[in-house]
Amino acid sequence: MKNTTRWAPVSEQLVAMGERLNQLRILQGKTNEELELSSGVGRATLSRLWAGKPVKSDTLLSVLAALHEWGVVDQLIAPVVKPAVPLEAEESEKPLSSRQRVRKRKASKVSSAPLYRGRRSRN
Repeated sequence: MKNTTRWAPVSEQLVAMGERLNQLRILQGKTNEELELSSGVGRATLSRLWAGKPVKSDTLLSVLAALHEWGVVDQLIAPVVKPAVPLEAEESEKPLSSRQRVRKRKASKVSSAPLYRGRRSRN
């Protein structure tokens, strides 16, 4: 069965997200300056975020953390849990690499002959 869910274009989603984050900031009673100080994100970048312009993911996470939206952050960043595996089993599962490091060439002997072998002009 085909998935018939249609998503809005990314640009529209960014605008909606920026508006929601700005509303959240206002509801918390924080000014842009306060959020700038608590998140470490510059005023121009916050304006870009509110306007729905693309920003780096670490910027978005910094703003979410400063707004204490830990639920959103926790959903985005799940802890990486590796199952407990004995060290011997883990080492034996590593594939052997057929690649080898390229060795540096030994420096060739520098000859004392001049590089230019043409006629010299005499002054």
